[in-house]
Amino acid sequence: SLLFSSEITETATVSVAAPRLWSAEDPYLYDLILQADGEFIRHRVGFRETAVENGVFKINGKHVKLYGVNRHDSNPDTGYVTSPAFMRNELALMKQHNVNAIRTSHYTNDPRFYELCDEMGFYVLSEADLECHGFTYVDCWARIVDDPLYADMIHDRIERMHGALRNFASIVIWSLGNESAWGCNLKNEIRFLRESDPTRPIHYEGAFATIDCLFTELPDEERRARSELLDFYSRMYTALDLIPEHLSDPMVTTPYLLCEYSHAMGNSSGDLRFYDDLFQTSDRFAGGFIWEWADHSVRLQDENGNAYFGYGGDFGEKHHLRNVCQDGLVAPDRRPHSSLLEAKAVFAPIRITRNDDGTLLVKNRNAFTDLSRYDLRFSIVLDGKEIDVGLLDANPAPGEAETVALPIDEPYDAKDAVLTVSVLLKEESVYAEAGHTVTAFSFPLATLQAEVAPQSEHPPVLTESRASYTVSGTTTTGKPFRYEFRKDEGTLTEWEINGTSLLKSPLSRTCFRAPTDNDNSLSKRMNVQIPWTTDRKFGNIEYTETLVKGFTARLCNGEAVLSGEFIFGVQGRKYVSRGTFEYHIDGNGTLTVKEQSAINSELPYFLPRYGMTLALSAPAEEIHYFGYGPAECYEDKCSHALLGHYTYTPDDPAEIYEYPQERGSHLGTRTLELKCGTATLHVSSDSPFSFAVSQFDVHDVFAATHSKDLKAQDGAFVSLDYRMSGVGSASCGGQPPLESCRINAGESFRRSFTIQIE
Repeated sequence: SLLFSSEITETATVSVAAPRLWSAEDPYLYDLILQADGEFIRHRVGFRETAVENGVFKINGKHVKLYGVNRHDSNPDTGYVTSPAFMRNELALMKQHNVNAIRTSHYTNDPRFYELCDEMGFYVLSEADLECHGFTYVDCWARIVDDPLYADMIHDRIERMHGALRNFASIVIWSLGNESAWGCNLKNEIRFLRESDPTRPIHYEGAFATIDCLFTELPDEERRARSELLDFYSRMYTALDLIPEHLSDPMVTTPYLLCEYSHAMGNSSGDLRFYDDLFQTSDRFAGGFIWEWADHSVRLQDENGNAYFGYGGDFGEKHHLRNVCQDGLVAPDRRPHSSLLEAKAVFAPIRITRNDDGTLLVKNRNAFTDLSRYDLRFSIVLDGKEIDVGLLDANPAPGEAETVALPIDEPYDAKDAVLTVSVLLKEESVYAEAGHTVTAFSFPLATLQAEVAPQSEHPPVLTESRASYTVSGTTTTGKPFRYEFRKDEGTLTEWEINGTSLLKSPLSRTCFRAPTDNDNSLSKRMNVQIPWTTDRKFGNIEYTETLVKGFTARLCNGEAVLSGEFIFGVQGRKYVSRGTFEYHIDGNGTLTVKEQSAINSELPYFLPRYGMTLALSAPAEEIHYFGYGPAECYEDKCSHALLGHYTYTPDDPAEIYEYPQERGSHLGTRTLELKCGTATLHVSSDSPFSFAVSQFDVHDVFAATHSKDLKAQDGAFVSLDYRMSGVGSASCGGQPPLESCRINAGESFRRSFTIQIE
């Protein structure tokens, strides 16, 4: 039944027999027509039930997971005023990226927003306009919520939220507010909501944080008492290793919910798949809401007519938190960041994995619907060419899985072979066209031994002068080549092919990246940029050098071999790494760089990267690679990345962050090809590597405060990293990259990469 009222307190009851129930997966709405004195009002109504049973959050009797985002009304051109068309477009973008829940942080939105959520299918945590965060700075956080003087003001906000929004099916949870401590006024509002609306559970994260610190644990009995008043044990930015402890807390038996997590500031959200692994461990884990949906900035123009998005300090204000407002999955103009692509992959309602016997396991993570609305398309690609395509026959019931056989005939006679499975919408929906990719998965296939490149019949020529070694010769295509190494530095300083110099500066070892927002965390405890650049013992690793000992050259088995020992670090400080290296150059001009090294066990932080930088004298063009993409991806942010052949765009506008920082790297690269002037370089490695190409020097990126301030250099910087550490989510809350996803003190490397030239 549906109860509605008017100002003259007339009521009526409307009964619907066996209604089709509303959910985010199937947002079915009925039309309710109200007629009075010849006037008609149409209101769309959804029937659904929300409950907490035995510590589990349920919709229509089924356990659901909330894969959510925190959202504010914002627009780069109209500020906090947003139109229905703008709201519809961004909600469609959320649906396209598998978001199923929204927390209205931290206030009631335009009623038209909830109408769209009803129509398009979102679970909404509706939050009242209560925020007392600022009182933490003056040590009286509970001043407002625990003082009866403010009781009527707080009640007014919560009563108006309830009164205006109670008939929206999408609102499945009420929230008392945000970060406002705990007190008598909130207990009163819990009683009010229980009496006024017993159909929706109540959330409030601030009940589980103490006045002195947002993250300090409460005493056991107080935690139990507060959890008995509320329906969720809500936390924010909880470290991954603490979540199992929270889930097993004997003082709390309500559903566990992360109302904020995986802080998405800049190149971030490098922990989503690890949180999702924990989501799946318990039905009590109701899910969470990423902080946050969008970067909040307004579009500005500088004195030269360059457009940019303004943030703290750009408006003449003295007190601000720089670019902390730019902490979303999408840019202010709603251009997706790679973090949104990662969320799409992690939040996907279908998960496909490959079994050891070559079959696929298709898991349906929906709570209410099967997979009949999707096509599961598979493709087999050999050396970049599709050789087979078809549809998988799988339709597991909600929450179930099916095993599917594939016509795979391994190993393939190819250099590389990849199986990709894409989940596509069969029909047009309110948020996407038919054929929209819901999610996709790739699996490397076994191949036969790759052909060995033909070797030159003639060895290179090795000559020695007082200051350098020179290696020269002619490629099989008739192009003369020349390498020159300085003896005192053991460094490749000149590299010519067909009379053209390829190097802008010597080939260099590096361990520094332009710090991300997470590296430069507001939390001093998690800020690694500061020790990277100021540590007394190790110095500023932005400016490392390599000291070489025992550098020698010889001809061996038709190759020139130059080798030595090295110590890598900041001049006059403790070394960052040390080891041995070799340069091998064959008669065809192919260069192989080998290194065996160990990171100093005394290093007080993780390294951002470890590898080589190739500074080219001409722009890098026609860049192609076989690896993971197409968007940037890192060790802890790669669920969205698919193995395949891609064309790479240096400094891709899709990967620009308003506050310049590390971007554009691709892990798991097998081969890389690029053109520099008249020469083509083919890069490969004995194991997958990370790479990036940019026209911007890393020091300039670090120094810039807006992307518009970056000036492209002549040539290109090609980063060939043995490893690039993950990005984490530590900018404000969150956590650094997991230990397994970073380069740690004491770690050893034995790697090589080869560059063939044409």
